[in-house]
Amino acid sequence: MLPLPLWLALGGMAACFFLYGLIMSNFNAIAMQPMGQTAGMAASLTGSYSTATGALLGTLIAAQFNGTILPLFTGFALLGLCALLSVFAVEGRTGLFRGE
Repeated sequence: MLPLPLWLALGGMAACFFLYGLIMSNFNAIAMQPMGQTAGMAASLTGSYSTATGALLGTLIAAQFNGTILPLFTGFALLGLCALLSVFAVEGRTGLFRGE
């Protein structure tokens, strides 16, 4: 396997983190919309859950480190696919593209 050039790895990670920032802020806003008076508590629980889940999954991915960036990119790909499938399961494929 050929080593991945640094510029390509950093460019891919920059794109992932940029898109993550766009997606998470919008998903959190959508999740808070029906909360009304309890939006502060819901935001707190959402933040706590995402931090704890990220720490747990990050620890599991870090344990797979073998001197390459392959475990990191594999973790990004698998967890991204899980997130996409979760959105499709909750919103349905058509609801996602109709802007509902």
